[in-house]
Amino acid sequence: MKLVHNHPNLRKGSNGVIINVNENERRAYRQAKDLARKQQDSQSEIQDLKSEISEVKELLHQLLKNNGS
Repeated sequence: MKLVHNHPNLRKGSNGVIINVNENERRAYRQAKDLARKQQDSQSEIQDLKSEISEVKELLHQLLKNNGS
């Protein structure tokens, strides 16, 4: 693997892929990526729950309206 100019922890493989050879930096990157994915999943789940709550509220309003007539 070839060194990447001005980046002592990076190497370029024969296929053009750049690899970080510093294990601590690789671990930190993976942890940050996992955290970002979990946060995105949580936000998506929150949006789904908000939609479901809105749907339940609408159904309750319709039920109360129909029973009041």
